[in-house]
Amino acid sequence: KIMEYKEFLEEVMEKIKNYLPDEYQDRTLFLESKYQNEIKQEGIIISKPGELCPILYLERFYEDYVNGFADKETIYKSIAKEYQEAELFAKEIPIPDSNRLEDYLEQSFFKAMNYEKNKSWLQGEPYILLHDIALVPYIDITDDAKMRITSSYLSQTNIKKEELLKYVLENNARVLKPQFKSMQEILNELSDQKYEEEESPSMYVLTGKEKKCGASLIADAKLMQRIREQIGEDYYVLPSSIHETLILPQSKAPDPTELKEMVMAVNRSEVEPEDFLSDNVYKYKASRKAIELAVPDKSRERRR
Repeated sequence: KIMEYKEFLEEVMEKIKNYLPDEYQDRTLFLESKYQNEIKQEGIIISKPGELCPILYLERFYEDYVNGFADKETIYKSIAKEYQEAELFAKEIPIPDSNRLEDYLEQSFFKAMNYEKNKSWLQGEPYILLHDIALVPYIDITDDAKMRITSSYLSQTNIKKEELLKYVLENNARVLKPQFKSMQEILNELSDQKYEEEESPSMYVLTGKEKKCGASLIADAKLMQRIREQIGEDYYVLPSSIHETLILPQSKAPDPTELKEMVMAVNRSEVEPEDFLSDNVYKYKASRKAIELAVPDKSRERRR
């Protein structure tokens, strides 16, 4: 009989120390949950006072068990091995001291996420709301390690929430390093086959240099204005994922209702659930120097 996920977690908690060295036997073991876009992930932490302890998420190990890729003995050995490796990696990460947060603000940036799908854990936390998108502050520690600036962390500093969010908004582009390219440029970079460049491209991609968390760049008013000047007309913004957005010049785009239907279809067929940003389409208007909803969000109006 195949165990349910809850049973699997309980058995991991009960037996995992049998596969770990003596130095782990007196440590406290507990489960930690993370929510993103209403997706719950659960992992183990084996705490050690005074040290940063990693969290190892267990869903992929359960999938290996369910699909018969490995027996339980092999899976428990893999969990133990990966946890020890993660702990060695964690020791190399310079965790920002809350007493010196000012020293790390130059590494701060925003991660964009869907507000409705994350509002339960966003309560009381620092973020900026841009329509239905929450911009949440993080610190870029290393290429593989990012730390969210929580209200608890912020309370240990002399920095006010409003000051923090204003600074991160101004710093966001410096950290993410915007890349704005036509779709043809992107395709030419990815393929040996060369596509002919359009004189006036019908679609652009806006992301960051590392292709991560780039969707938050749409909150940068100066950047949005520069894009308007480059394109030469107002434009639509399509939320491709939390990592990038698509920019369509108004004159080359279909009806915004049609665009929204396209975004919704792609979100359900192509975008990973944890990377989902929004079903909405936005429009940048030079007259207002701001992004607004291109199609009224009726679901939000009903909730009001």
